[in-house]
Amino acid sequence: MGKLINGIILIAIVCCFYGRAKAQNKSIYEIGDSISCCETNFENLIHNWTTINITNACEYRDLGYSFVETITDSVRYNYYRNYFSGAESVYSSTSSHTEEDTEGHKTSELYIWPNFLHSEIYDTRGYPEKFRMLLSEDFRQKAKNILIRDFNIDTMKLNYYSYEYNKKDTIIELGPSFNSFGINKYSSSSKVASPDSISKNYIDIFIKGKRKIEELSTKETRYLLLEQILIERINAQLIFNGQVRIGDKVYVVKFRHRGRPYLNYVICSAESKKVVMDSFLKGVMLDSKKDNRQLIIK
Repeated sequence: MGKLINGIILIAIVCCFYGRAKAQNKSIYEIGDSISCCETNFENLIHNWTTINITNACEYRDLGYSFVETITDSVRYNYYRNYFSGAESVYSSTSSHTEEDTEGHKTSELYIWPNFLHSEIYDTRGYPEKFRMLLSEDFRQKAKNILIRDFNIDTMKLNYYSYEYNKKDTIIELGPSFNSFGINKYSSSSKVASPDSISKNYIDIFIKGKRKIEELSTKETRYLLLEQILIERINAQLIFNGQVRIGDKVYVVKFRHRGRPYLNYVICSAESKKVVMDSFLKGVMLDSKKDNRQLIIK
């Protein structure tokens, strides 16, 4: 159930990790030549796709890119808005590990594998029996219908739910001569949108964390997961609205991973010339101080 339940978290990671990276880290698209045109992003990507940066880069072959089109009107805009929030867009699964020796030298490993959001809806092989029973044929068909449905959020009435949580703790550190006091403040906020009403189960489990999904019956769990997929798609489209404009350019990054071909569509801003939408690689950050241009994999 983990992959399905964490789908909405994945979108948050993809979109927010880019902005939370350390100051010395930069996008894999932006290390190298200064971004003077959209193509510079992809030339940098190819030069940075090395085993020094991506530990399993040798699993990839035929890495290349080409221009697809300029988003010229609202019809093409909505097409890509649906594409990037649906099941066809390539996402990434990553694993990273950093070790530091006694002299302070760090060794880092980063593994990246291509994947598809909610792939378990289309193929349940290899999952535990209990999980496969939850994803009944009827449930999977309803989930597929949500994932392939064309939305136009510009003409839809959306229901919003906002939640803000603030917590303040007093910290006391006891010392031999005196005690020190401090205040630790924590805050978080969530805002989700849906064309349907947002259920109490969704709010309590996914937003407030007051309950666990295991407390629900099978019927309630299926309903909640379908609701989650719908909300996930709508909120991904709202994120798209904040990042993409008519006039932006669409490219496709082509590659093979372990022999399987992939097409990763990428949107480049006509104004900044930087990549603004990419489900697979936009969150990949590299150390800008490291020598990244060795052992190029082709």
